[in-house]
Amino acid sequence: MKVADVAEYIVIFVSETAKRYNLSEIQAYRYLRRHKAIEFIENQYDIAHTLSFNDMINAAMSICQRNGGKLR
Repeated sequence: MKVADVAEYIVIFVSETAKRYNLSEIQAYRYLRRHKAIEFIENQYDIAHTLSFNDMINAAMSICQRNGGKLR
């Protein structure tokens, strides 16, 4: 696993999350970071990058909700 690959995946993931929830990319990143979804993706990258962004956004939102996030 290369750090550059993980970083690129996270950038795209944040962008896709922002589109889905009508947020700016900064807002999406801060939300995902605050509620532990970025950490989840970093730790589970080997699996995460094999799934669709739709499936990963759903999983990340579950992580966020368990950590106090309110987006659904």
